[in-house]
This record gives sequence, structure tokens and C-alpha cells, in this order.
Amino acid sequence: SLHYTGSDPSREFIFPFPTGAFWTNLVLPPTSDQKLSYPVAVYPYAYKWSPSLLQASYPARHRTEDARGIHDYFFPDLSLGASETTSERHITNFDPLSVTLRYTTGNGGSWESYLVQGSPYITIKYHN
Repeated sequence: SLHYTGSDPSREFIFPFPTGAFWTNLVLPPTSDQKLSYPVAVYPYAYKWSPSLLQASYPARHRTEDARGIHDYFFPDLSLGASETTSERHITNFDPLSVTLRYTTGNGGSWESYLVQGSPYITIKYHN
């Protein structure tokens, strides 16, 4: 699995991942200003992550149109996390249309989400 500890920015991941995947922003460091990633477009939703939470947005709901184009903006409609401190974040599985993201908590619990292209559902599985 792809492994992110969040503690050593010089060595964030210890496994190669496919370049150009729709979920590449899951493996890039969060932005320095907001401490959140750039959006991961998993239509119809978009996601942003931090070391301790996952935000979901339905960009079409925030769409604006003007003479120059159509703009779908990311505004968090749903924020997911755990009350326990998150110690690690992993990509545990991926294929061309989906990726599984798992957060591990300090007390041995975990929670994961399945980001699937075209899925009308947002799914989170909590353990302990």
C-alpha cells in the first residue's frame, strides 16, 4: 500500500504510484496555506484531504456561469474524520476507476473511504 506518515516531508510515500491517475492529489502534500490538498475529482464529487480529515464537495451545486465559461467550485459539503488523533494515512488499493484511502488512529482504530468514479455515494467505513 502507499504509505503516508505525515511526519517526514522528504519521504512521504514509500511505494511507486501510477502517474496521471485521477487521484494523484491524494499522494501530493497538502497546500501550505490551507493545509488541505488540491481537489481530487471523482465525478460527481470532489475531495480534499488533510492528515486528519477528508472533505467532500458536490461542485455542480456550486457552479457559476459567465460569458467566459462554466466554473465548478469546491466548497466542503461534508467533512469526515475521527475524534481520535490520526497517526497515518494510506492508499490501500486502486484500479483505473477507484481508490481506497485509509486513515489510522493512534488507538489502533481506522476509517477508510472508497472514492469511485461515477458513484452517487460517499462511503466511509469506521473500525474501532
